[in-house]
Formats: sequence, structure tokens, C-alpha cells
Amino acid sequence: MRTLLIAFLALTSVASAQTEYEISTSDWSAATYIGHRDTVAIAELSSFFGEYLPVAFQAVLGAGLAPAGSATGLYWSYDETVGTTDVAVAVAFEGEQPDNLPDGFEIIKVADAQVLSTDFYGSYDGLSEAHEAIDAYMQAEEIEPAFLVVEEYITNPQSEPDSSKWLTRIHYLVAR
Repeated sequence: MRTLLIAFLALTSVASAQTEYEISTSDWSAATYIGHRDTVAIAELSSFFGEYLPVAFQAVLGAGLAPAGSATGLYWSYDETVGTTDVAVAVAFEGEQPDNLPDGFEIIKVADAQVLSTDFYGSYDGLSEAHEAIDAYMQAEEIEPAFLVVEEYITNPQSEPDSSKWLTRIHYLVAR
């Protein structure tokens, strides 16, 4: 695993105590998710996750499966100019694919891949800082992104009210 520490000064007005990001390169193991995918206004992401994340967890648990990770956002595109993103709110699971999924939900498979990853601590409003750090790293190292960005929301905000302690693990799938 190759690691690089990037010092990054936020270019946004969002306050965050985190200004350094450790970007690591590793192998991603294939994962299978139950998720709801849609093109969503960036400003509406919070309500999108609020509406569909509980349904995704219930679909996994209702099928007698155990979640194989945290709440997850899968991003195929993120267009700040238009203000939309192609995103799925998803929950990974292991085991047999359930026969009955809630309306609007699908099985999403992510194959083995190489990823660049970093951890972000703070409010979701500040996630752009970590994404910009990974983007800067990819440009500096001339690394081509693949088709997907994965955000794993490790800390449950309902269990931890202090947003400075919220951990989001960000993975960029990259071309090998």
C-alpha cells in the first residue's frame, strides 16, 4: 500500500478542523449492495439519504441478511455546474441476493478494483475538502479515475451528536 500525506487548505467557506488527508492506495474487494439510485439535486442529498437509507437497511434485515458495512453513498457522477449527482444510497450485504426488493431498489455490484482512499472527520458539509485532496493527488500522480466514488458513513450521526467526530471513509475507484 502506497500512502501520501497531503496538506490541503480548504477553498470553501465550510469550517473544518481537518486540513491534512492521508491518501492511500489499496485493493478494493468486490461488494454487493441493496440501493436506490437516482439523479438527485446536490442540495437535496440529505433528504434523499434520509428517505431511502432506512428502507435499504430494512431490505437487508428483512431478507434475513446482515449488513456488511456502513451506510454508503455510491456516486457515478457529480456535476456542480448543473447541481446534480447520479447517486445510490446503499447498504452492502453478504449472502444470497434477496428475491423481493422494495420498489425503486436494485442490487448493485461493485467489482474488485484499485482505490485511492482517505478518511474525513467532520460534518458532511465539509466532504468537498477531502474530495478535492484526492482530486489533487490524482492530478499530481497522473492517475485516471474509474467509474465510481464510494463514501462510507462510518459514524452514525444519531449515535454521535458531535459532528467533528463523524468519520466518512472516501474511496475513488481508479484505472489500474
